[in-house]
Amino acid sequence: MHAPRCWPGGGSPGEDVPAVDVADLKSVWNMYQEWEQRHPGKQGAVDISLIKNVCSPGADLGAVTYRSSMLQLVEMLRAKLPLP
Repeated sequence: MHAPRCWPGGGSPGEDVPAVDVADLKSVWNMYQEWEQRHPGKQGAVDISLIKNVCSPGADLGAVTYRSSMLQLVEMLRAKLPLP
C-alpha cells in the first residue's frame, strides 16, 4: 500500500494547506514564468533558495510552492481543454 501523499510542507491527508501571502505566490509565479521565457520548451527544477529569495521573510515555502504548482497544473489543463 502506498503512503498518503501530502503537500511538501508536511501536513496530513485531509488537512488544509496553510494560507499564503498573495504577494509571495505572485513572486514565485513570476519567477517560474521568467524561467520558462528564458528556456522555452525545456523542463527544469528551481532550487528552494531561489524561491526563498523572492518570498517575504518567514513565508511558508512549502505552502507557497504547493499552491504555485497547483496553479501551474490548472493552467496546463486549461490550455489542453477546449473552452465552451
